[in-house]
Amino acid sequence: MAKRPGTGRPARDGGAVVGAPPHRSGTARVDRRTKDLVKRLQPGDVAVISHRDLDVVAAETLVEAHPAAVVNAEPSSSGRYPNEGPLLVIRAGIPLVDRCGPEVMEEIADGDPVQVVGSEVYRGDELVARGIEETVETIGAAHERAMEGLDAEFGRFVTNTLNYIEKDQDLLGSDLEFPEVGIDFQGRHVLIVVRGSTYREDLQILSDNGYMSDLKPILIGVDGGSDALLELGHTPDLIVGDFDSVTERALRSGAQLVVHAYKDGRAPGAARLEELGLEYHTMSASGTSEDIAM
Repeated sequence: MAKRPGTGRPARDGGAVVGAPPHRSGTARVDRRTKDLVKRLQPGDVAVISHRDLDVVAAETLVEAHPAAVVNAEPSSSGRYPNEGPLLVIRAGIPLVDRCGPEVMEEIADGDPVQVVGSEVYRGDELVARGIEETVETIGAAHERAMEGLDAEFGRFVTNTLNYIEKDQDLLGSDLEFPEVGIDFQGRHVLIVVRGSTYREDLQILSDNGYMSDLKPILIGVDGGSDALLELGHTPDLIVGDFDSVTERALRSGAQLVVHAYKDGRAPGAARLEELGLEYHTMSASGTSEDIAM
């Protein structure tokens, strides 16, 4: 078994002596859902996730939490498509250890003190996981592979889109029941804010160029998109979603709240609002919260 870093005894790591690679220590925070993990991730913790093809939004929330390192059971960039999320983590100076295998989610317990040394993860003297230490170069190589297979991926995207259109036909029909939210949309511009690659920058541009002040659009935040509005000094008129990634500050901002419910009427997001004592509406529809916002 490889020895704990700092013992001065050699262990295999591509032929190098443990201690030469970057060494980060912290308390492990383990969760299969990255958006749930970041709610309790503190600066200096080690994030242990299971997130294939780490997207930009998830990567941004990880970077904002300032973890000591990120350990991923899955490949953060599988080569299926060129995703920028892993590069955000790496360029923020946060070590990213990928492809540690599904067992790492069970091997490391939440709250364990761990050390990340190069591509290896230790708990005390015990080597508990080994993966690949990602760099700008390794992610770049994955992106090159992704570009080579982009035609096939686009074909799968088209097929998937057609399947969704068939499955979610209710979104295209006239029989959807819209809740009465007390907002007059007639003749007004509507701005829907959804978390995405450059959503904060896009929103800042609309604030700076006079669009917000001149046209005074109705502001709809989809879950965490409402927090971006508040950050720039705008109060959302309406918040739509399942409310698992929106702050209490946004929920108490005075916006009308619409919970996205399943077609059978179940609305899991309502539980949080009831716990906070907030009034809300529900809208039953297939598809995503972004779909019903539109």
